[in-house]
Amino acid sequence: MREPDWRPETTHGGTPMWGILIIANVLCFILQYTVKGFYSNLALYPALLKEGHVYQLLTFQFLHGDLFHIIINCLMIWMMGKPIEEALGKRRLLSLYLLSGVVGGLVQCGLAWSDINPTGGVVGASAGVFGLIASFALLQWNREMTILLMFIIPIRIRAKYLLIALAVIGLLGVLTQRQVIESSGALVAHGAHLGGLLGGVLFILVFVQG
Repeated sequence: MREPDWRPETTHGGTPMWGILIIANVLCFILQYTVKGFYSNLALYPALLKEGHVYQLLTFQFLHGDLFHIIINCLMIWMMGKPIEEALGKRRLLSLYLLSGVVGGLVQCGLAWSDINPTGGVVGASAGVFGLIASFALLQWNREMTILLMFIIPIRIRAKYLLIALAVIGLLGVLTQRQVIESSGALVAHGAHLGGLLGGVLFILVFVQG
């Protein structure tokens, strides 16, 4: 990370915030399989959000669909969260993660309300993770990084191009979601991903660079 023009409040000592987020996700993953009603009450449902269940915009970020889902998200929290926390501090990392998740949840629900992307319950840390990726890209615009395409093929790419690619993939996913559901039944919260990217960009522009 480039040296910021300000100093974060807390950068050293204690458990890192990215570690706390991973622990929280793992604990909630265990609870959703052991406590009755834990998943159904805390997942994000567009219809329930309309009725005032605003807390679901936070709680859905710590639930996951399966083991692969949580492993990938926790891995990304570690990869993106560590350098961001070193640059911004614990409080800003937590705020960035939660804000991106909330924006992602709102975008996904908005698409469901408008019948563009009908959806049931929404879960996962992906919106927050996409916010971390977006903030990393803005802070390290030209930095080269290695990603695994399809989790197999290593590719070198600059952070700015990764951000653009994720935005395009998310937008295409939103536009084709209905056809995908009709053909295969697969449901991916592309709106939440797009919203997470937007939340990360807004956080950096308003609360850091602003």
